[in-house]
Amino acid sequence: MKKLISTLLSIVMCFGLVASVQADEVQQTLVMTINSPTMTVDGVSAEVDPGRGTTPIISNDRTILPVRAVVETLGGEIAWDDTTRTATITYGENTIDLVIDSNTAYLNGEPQTLDVTPVIIDDRTYLPIRFIAESLDWGVEWNEATQSVTITRTYEEEPEETPDTEAVHTNEFDLEKGTVLLNNGLEMPIIGIGTFTLTDEQAEDTTYWALQSGARLIDTATAYNNEEGVGRGIKRAIDEGIVTREEIFVTTKLWPSGYDMDGIDACLERLGLEYVDLMLLHQPMGDYIAGYQAMEQAVAEGKIKAIGLSNFNTRLFGEIMEIATIPPAVNQVETHPYYQQAEMMEYLDQYGTVIEAWYPLGGRGHTQEMFADETIVEIAEAHGKSSAQVILRWHLQAGHIAIPGSNNPDHIREDIELFDFELTDEEMAKMTALDTGEPYFKGFSDQSDMDDAADRWGLNADGE
Repeated sequence: MKKLISTLLSIVMCFGLVASVQADEVQQTLVMTINSPTMTVDGVSAEVDPGRGTTPIISNDRTILPVRAVVETLGGEIAWDDTTRTATITYGENTIDLVIDSNTAYLNGEPQTLDVTPVIIDDRTYLPIRFIAESLDWGVEWNEATQSVTITRTYEEEPEETPDTEAVHTNEFDLEKGTVLLNNGLEMPIIGIGTFTLTDEQAEDTTYWALQSGARLIDTATAYNNEEGVGRGIKRAIDEGIVTREEIFVTTKLWPSGYDMDGIDACLERLGLEYVDLMLLHQPMGDYIAGYQAMEQAVAEGKIKAIGLSNFNTRLFGEIMEIATIPPAVNQVETHPYYQQAEMMEYLDQYGTVIEAWYPLGGRGHTQEMFADETIVEIAEAHGKSSAQVILRWHLQAGHIAIPGSNNPDHIREDIELFDFELTDEEMAKMTALDTGEPYFKGFSDQSDMDDAADRWGLNADGE
């Protein structure tokens, strides 16, 4: 087996090929690139095999791809039996059993001869894609010119239904208190600190400095690998009498591999908290329906006070609303002056759901570009403020919760000093005019409200 894997990898190292998996008629796509452990699913960047560096082995229409990435993305399930060394794929009423070192597969119990031996490790089994796709009634095509494999899954998309409940409408931001009343009656701070890209140690210091400076909203995630650091920072601030637990609003996000009660409990354990104020599903991947239902159960058990989503477009948000007994309080998406999410806000307003901006200052590689924008600089000079403060104040007046990230105590303090000035109607109009309607992170579907998660996640499937 090791010799087989080595030979396959040696062959494909010579090519620069892309496998594109289309999931439905609205151009839902999964893209894998040779020698790259990352993929995009509807423009959302993620690891093919989180934390393990798995790359697709691509040759032609008998391409071998990581089964979990392909099958689960297209709505199937994969299970691994270590005793029999068998990977079982389930999609609808069809079941495929792949046995290690065997050219025979079992389709609904009937033996089938494979022309490519599957490379089976465990539930991250590689599979010959034409056999799998056609066995599961997916179309598959090989394009020699573009060196790409396209898998098509066709299904009827249900038309969007008009909500049969009265519009909830989001409450206005209270710019004196610095809070907004969520659709479940919980009061949430509208400015806080984000901890994306921070190490565990940096997250501890950043959380402590933010609370010391007056911030009360802290945002983290399983995928950030720093929940323990955030928890230690909170404990330091509480132990020193800076804040009480009730004064802090803690947000974390579940990674798709933990969309269940075990994942929720693991977050609380890492944070060292009995409850979190807000929990979000980080990506519209995996079994997000079951994940949302698990969060609703956790609300009933007192483990979570409010629940929401992250990186969900309007179509997928509507999917959640079909099963939700608690409407999402927040949708955390890419939002900044160059991509203002007006259509998303209008859609969410019917459910009383508030937008929370990740990368509110443009994100890595774009922050300085935004800071140097002539319009923003002009407004900043008029108020004697920094460009960062003007952008963040615009977020609050536009109705976006903002969580800028920093590991610099001075910047942290500056980013929350936003309540001693106000942008005029003319200045807000100038900021609105900056909207390009284009996110920084391209490659998603035609629905312009689908936001890219932006970065490659440095974690394994368990978020460790």
